[in-house]
Amino acid sequence: MQLTDQIYSMNPHWEDVRYDFKFSRAQLKELISTLDKPFITTMIGPRRVGKTVLMKQMIQHLIDSKINRNRIFYFSFDEYRADIFNVIKEWARALSLDLRNGNYWVFFDEIQYVDDWAKNVKILYDNYPNIKLVISGSASAHLKRGGESLAGRELQYKIYPLTFNEYAEFRRKRFISEEIKWNEYLNYMKRQLPALALYDIDPAQYVKEIVDKYVGYDIPQLFDVEDVDSLRTIFRIICKSPGEIIKAENLASELGINRLTVSKYLNALEDSFLIRKVYNYSKNPRKSEKRSKKIYPYFTTLHEYVRPYIPEFSFLAETEVAFQTNAEYFWNENWREIDFIVGEQLDVGIEVKMKKRITNKDIKWLLNPPFRLSKKIVVVPYNSETNIEGANAISLHSLSEVL
Repeated sequence: MQLTDQIYSMNPHWEDVRYDFKFSRAQLKELISTLDKPFITTMIGPRRVGKTVLMKQMIQHLIDSKINRNRIFYFSFDEYRADIFNVIKEWARALSLDLRNGNYWVFFDEIQYVDDWAKNVKILYDNYPNIKLVISGSASAHLKRGGESLAGRELQYKIYPLTFNEYAEFRRKRFISEEIKWNEYLNYMKRQLPALALYDIDPAQYVKEIVDKYVGYDIPQLFDVEDVDSLRTIFRIICKSPGEIIKAENLASELGINRLTVSKYLNALEDSFLIRKVYNYSKNPRKSEKRSKKIYPYFTTLHEYVRPYIPEFSFLAETEVAFQTNAEYFWNENWREIDFIVGEQLDVGIEVKMKKRITNKDIKWLLNPPFRLSKKIVVVPYNSETNIEGANAISLHSLSEVL
């Protein structure tokens, strides 16, 4: 299909088509508020979290605000590879537009596939102040590097998988008891993407399609990865054993590949929002960087990739807490450990204990750390029996409500 045909197929709103969706992500209102601000609006996040839908809803808002439809342009570089300026020129030619005259809105989806995208976006932004740019991407490193050259020019938003409240809204759930809410939360952990919340499709198959697209297509193109089988094996190991301290040299020996290759593959998985590295906390940031790291799937639903070999629930709960808190640190020293250190000041300690009975013996390092914690939290299952002092016990399904 030629570029002109692609452009028309990606912009059905020019033909009086409406973009109507059942539900909206919580960030839609804030994103819409940026449409009249003189900055590039950037959305970063994993595949299938709803970035494209958010763009279409922003476009529909503009149309409902009586903006000329032809002045609103959408293009996905995931579907068609092209030069940014060729795309813009073809849009202007096809609709006989003078891009120097009046205001325009341009939405570029999955822009990480464009060579030198940041340089070209910067040129477009600096030379066409009348064009509002909205861009998205699913590779954090590529967008971060681009963002450095766009400093002072962009408003950046991270689009995460669904919160539990969004999930409940998508599925029209109302909870008349904590037990019902807990049981639904267990289902939510398998369905943290919009399509899985909206439709009763198999989460394992859906996640497999997403991961295989990343591993077999995105990552090899963007990160110079050649050994796709080893990349896939590394991800499967992490999904089966979340929260393990992984050393590149051990993994390299196990897979029969170079240690530097393993490190590169781990970085590629992290930059693609498939895994999360959690660092061993130290007051010295350089020391934290050098210490061994724990690695988890980026969000809990990704464990579905290895079904039926999903780990036991206590490990899934750790992944879930890492996801809900966006954890970057744990603490381990001389066989003493705290599962997560979170908060803007890194002064909140969290232990994850999926046991029915919990006492102070289970959390002794949380209660007596060698550094100050303003808050100490024990994440527990619903209806657990806790007999602890000096820390707050919070059910896993309520954690996001108190942080």
